[in-house]
Amino acid sequence: MHKLGYTVTCMSKPLADMSGSGAHLHHSLWDMTGYNLFADANQSDGISDLARWFIGGQLKFATTLSIFINSTVNSYKSLFKKG
Repeated sequence: MHKLGYTVTCMSKPLADMSGSGAHLHHSLWDMTGYNLFADANQSDGISDLARWFIGGQLKFATTLSIFINSTVNSYKSLFKKG
């Protein structure tokens, strides 16, 4: 993409009226037969216990994960470029 004059960035959206990636992810887990392991039709919300444990793990380790998934100060340097 650089050869075509484009720059790829994963900068988040720091202000409502500015462009940004939004930085959201979708997770799914399927077994070898094509069964969705995060779904459970017997639950009122359709979410399996495995999916609940997965979400719980993300919440438990959110501080540690933020080291890898949060933007750094340098991500916002384009906001402050002059000219």
